[in-house]
Amino acid sequence: MFGHLTLDSKYKDETGKARYRSYYCGLCRELNASYGRSGRNTLSYDAVFLAMLHSSLYEMPEQIKNTRCLHRAFSLCACALNEA
Repeated sequence: MFGHLTLDSKYKDETGKARYRSYYCGLCRELNASYGRSGRNTLSYDAVFLAMLHSSLYEMPEQIKNTRCLHRAFSLCACALNEA
């Protein structure tokens, strides 16, 4: 099944939630840069989980960058960027 992984918010603290959101925003931004708007439509919680898993398995250095959100033009969001 596809699209059934979600963040269980009662077991995560605020730093864990912020990290998950930064991976979500970073993956959204990279999908948009590589494949355009149609690529961004494929974003799901499963893809974010796989990106976080891949990043932690290979211990890739990540860069947190505050950028404008593509959906909310007036708000800044933290995007986690790495090679994964």
